Amino acid sequence: MNINKDLTLNVASTFSESAQPSVVIRNQRMIVNAPTPGFVLINDVLLGNVNANASGTADAFSFSAQAVGVSLDLPLLQPANKLTVKGSYTGFVPPGFAPNTAYTLCITFVGPSTMNP
Repeated sequence: MNINKDLTLNVASTFSESAQPSVVIRNQRMIVNAPTPGFVLINDVLLGNVNANASGTADAFSFSAQAVGVSLDLPLLQPANKLTVKGSYTGFVPPGFAPNTAYTLCITFVGPSTMNP
């Protein structure tokens, strides 16, 4: 399951993006394409009415594809519930990127899924 947010580099912003699964899914990993630490901060990961990020703000780079051994034990997500991610883009432009250009932040949730009976 994917959540995408279009950002403009060098323009700090907040976001609240949602998706609803078409199957029952047990998300076990969240992968974020944050290119560097300090790029995006994650405030909330809501599955239905459960906040999986109860400890406060997390750096999205902690959930990058390079993160080793990072897994989550998230509640079962039914098609009747939404998954919502809230956070902020800090405005940081990583080396090699141009200011004021578009960047698509991709937040991917993976885990086993099943069809509803």
